[in-house]
Amino acid sequence: MNRFTLRLIALSGLLISCCVPSLRADSLSVVRYGLFAGGNVNMYSAGFGALPGVANCCPEFQSGGGGGIAAGLVYEFPFPDAFELSARAGLSTRGARLTEEEAVLLGIDGQSYNGIVEHSIDAGFTVLAIEPLAVLPLGGGFDALAGFDLGLVLSNSFEQQEQLMQPSNRGVFDNGSRVRNQAAGDIPDAAGLLLGLDVGLRYRVPLDEAGRWTAAPEALFSYGLTPLVSGLDWNVNTLRLGVAVLYRPSRGESVIPPPPVQARPSEPIAARPPEPDLPPLLDASLTARAVGAYGAMSDTLHVRVDEISTTVGQPLLPFVFFDDGSSTLPMRYERLNRSETDAFSEDSLYQLTTLQRYRHVLNIIGKRLRDKPTATIEIRGYNADRGAEKNGRALSRGRAEAVREYLWDTWNIEPRRMKVGAGTLPPDFSNPDHVDGQAENRRVEITSNDWDVLGPLMLEEFDRSVTPASMALYPQIEAEAGVDSYEVMVYDGDQIIRRVGDVGVVRDSVLVDLPDSLFYRGRPDLRYEMAVADKSGQSFLTPVGSMPVATELNRSQLFEGGVEVGLERYSLVVFPFNRATLNAANLDMIEFVRDRLTPESKVIVRGYSDRMGEADYNEELSYRRADAVAHALGAGDAVVQGIGESVLLHDNSLPEGRLYSRSVVVLVKSPKH
Repeated sequence: MNRFTLRLIALSGLLISCCVPSLRADSLSVVRYGLFAGGNVNMYSAGFGALPGVANCCPEFQSGGGGGIAAGLVYEFPFPDAFELSARAGLSTRGARLTEEEAVLLGIDGQSYNGIVEHSIDAGFTVLAIEPLAVLPLGGGFDALAGFDLGLVLSNSFEQQEQLMQPSNRGVFDNGSRVRNQAAGDIPDAAGLLLGLDVGLRYRVPLDEAGRWTAAPEALFSYGLTPLVSGLDWNVNTLRLGVAVLYRPSRGESVIPPPPVQARPSEPIAARPPEPDLPPLLDASLTARAVGAYGAMSDTLHVRVDEISTTVGQPLLPFVFFDDGSSTLPMRYERLNRSETDAFSEDSLYQLTTLQRYRHVLNIIGKRLRDKPTATIEIRGYNADRGAEKNGRALSRGRAEAVREYLWDTWNIEPRRMKVGAGTLPPDFSNPDHVDGQAENRRVEITSNDWDVLGPLMLEEFDRSVTPASMALYPQIEAEAGVDSYEVMVYDGDQIIRRVGDVGVVRDSVLVDLPDSLFYRGRPDLRYEMAVADKSGQSFLTPVGSMPVATELNRSQLFEGGVEVGLERYSLVVFPFNRATLNAANLDMIEFVRDRLTPESKVIVRGYSDRMGEADYNEELSYRRADAVAHALGAGDAVVQGIGESVLLHDNSLPEGRLYSRSVVVLVKSPKH
């Protein structure tokens, strides 16, 4: 055991021994204790070939992994005012398996064979762990955890062997067997004490209204600082996922004794027992006022939400992407029952995101085909032409048939209006050697003889802003023993949105700012309460109060230079992979946007890209795409920008997200006359 380890052990013992006895009796109202349990994910890092004194021919073990369990006791108390200290003790198993494969040349019956030998060690450690952790509240029920882990190794064991894996049907070692160097037992020179640094995160969930019981799901990572075996490069890092259940005891509660029994007149009157000592008085209340513009106070919170509308032209991506080797429509695409189609409308999609609207692509096309009985479409299926999909024309056709079947069964579009075709790679295919490109090539493309069937979605979106909203809370506390601490909590429904408190000093008022996001989605249910602890150890929770909310929605106008202007935003997609050319779909969209321009219109053209490729090249490519669009619009004074992948417009883990990111956005500001 080195000097550094001894110093850390001494420091841990000194910290706990000094802090626990020095706690004031009145602070015990916020002490918590309980149990924790969870599962370990053990990650071994290594750089050795054999355990001390144990024969092994492995060139070098490098890593390994395994599982385990952990369980024990928790004791938490405030130290100092800014955070809490959590002292934990429990058992933890940290077993794992190390394996390495070695390529060897074997001589069998006078011939040479390429062989593979698997070296393996199954190691197990049982540790009594002591964990002093600092608990830092982050707000919203979340806590950050940091500290260290002192582990006393109670037991250790190992099993090892070397096995000839290939060739699978011939060859043996010198011992006449396909297995050699088998050994088991206690690990030689194993460490008796393990030291690690801990960091983690947890979320506290109250289990009762009084807040006595709390469950805290947590994730705790321990980085091993000391080797498992003396002299070997072998450490263990552990990720523990589990839950702690904590109890905060109530102090200062008293039981009123029953009245004394009256003696009969004929008997001597017994002496009355002494009156019990009553606890010191602790009472509190909390009132609230709404703070309006210029500090005006009222009993109702008046909130103004300003909305500025934007006309949005979102292109309809006429592609449906499929999973590898599958011709079944993926579950992420929104599907309706035939009885639901009459109620479907594009206007109902305005509150959705771009990708959420795209997932209705087949419903949008079905609705438009139903409204335009003379329109027809062609559905062509394609594949990645790699691996199991190589030359898979039958798979491509099956994908096209799946799209036609949905439009037929759900939207009652006659098959004669839907031509089906198939190929291997699409005409404008993405990089077939890149996993993202392969996912983009596994698709169905839809074309139509009527531009309106695949034309853009024209929607109205709103940019919202909220006047600052806040509440003034007034605590009133009567505590004969003196106030130790108090905390004010503000809720939206059952969710805590703000916590404000202090120790020792009671402020006349507490100002709480409310987040703007509360009012975007409607009228919140604002409630508040206060928890108080006095210096005798008692605690008190005030009744829950509520704050009425009145929301005013105001449709605002956008002005520039004193002139009211309208804001429009259009996107162009379906750019071929790694090209800035404008295909027919983009030219149709450009013509649509050009018709919306006026001589006074101000135009900004911004090009974007997906995550595929180098960042510098993507920035240059996105500029070329934006410049091509500006020229096609005939907007000579347009501002042209190449954003590249520095801003990913959508989730790039899905092919539709990458194609919608591979776009040019045109912003148009035109005066309203």
